[in-house]
Amino acid sequence: MTKSFQVITDNGSESLMRITALMRRKGCFLKKITMEQDENSTLSDLTFTIGFKDKNIPNLISQVEKFQDVHSIREIQ
Repeated sequence: MTKSFQVITDNGSESLMRITALMRRKGCFLKKITMEQDENSTLSDLTFTIGFKDKNIPNLISQVEKFQDVHSIREIQ
């Protein structure tokens, strides 16, 4: 099963590394990831698609929201 998410984070590779490390620890695997930086902003738009087997997605979203440099996360249908 796969799900896609959009995350608004602070600019920088640290956000990307934190989120991907969390996915790895939770047993998810990244199928697709893109990160776009707005030229006039200090924020980046991170979009990723993960594959998983019977994982607790609401718990994963909650943990990503707790990162200091994450401003929002939403599931993309």
